[in-house]
Amino acid sequence: TIHSSRAMAKYLQGDFIGAIQDYSKAILEMPQNQNLYTLRGGAYEALNKEREAEADFIKTLELDPNHYIASYRLGMLYSRRKELEKAVKWLKISFEKAPDLSNLDHVIKDRNNILFVGKQVVAGNAGNFLMQLGRFDESMEYVDAAIQIEPNYPNPYFVKGLLLAQIGRPKEGIPYLEKAVSLGYTPAVQALNMIKMM
Repeated sequence: TIHSSRAMAKYLQGDFIGAIQDYSKAILEMPQNQNLYTLRGGAYEALNKEREAEADFIKTLELDPNHYIASYRLGMLYSRRKELEKAVKWLKISFEKAPDLSNLDHVIKDRNNILFVGKQVVAGNAGNFLMQLGRFDESMEYVDAAIQIEPNYPNPYFVKGLLLAQIGRPKEGIPYLEKAVSLGYTPAVQALNMIKMM
């Protein structure tokens, strides 16, 4: 519709309030279109209106339980609230439903792009949160899956390096942190220096 096109243009220009107004009009015209709720939820997120964003992502999933982007966004929203159990639950659902597409994570360089999320990104974040919860075996499964899907995605190498250090195998973790550094992931530099001193 004209409202959804206008909303997307405003969203891309950073006019999130205007985008929300137009997405709301589009939703009145097409209340069963699950993507409109996801898109409006992303605009709410950009304004740090997390309750409204949460409601929209949940509405998307009521209309389409297989909507892996809404599951991912909901999981990441819970992670920012430090509700990691909930975050992991939704990221696991997202991972199950996400298509096997790699080499597309350049599409989502910033968190406000809600049109796509790569399966390796979902797996990498799930692995990270599982590590923080102390669920190390599950964490390892997800980071290994992320590396297999996209070998040039640095996040899971970083997480795997930290994970190996946490389970008492720091020397094994060093090559993973070095790989993350070589792929341009700067937070790995400090972790690498710390682990080398262990």
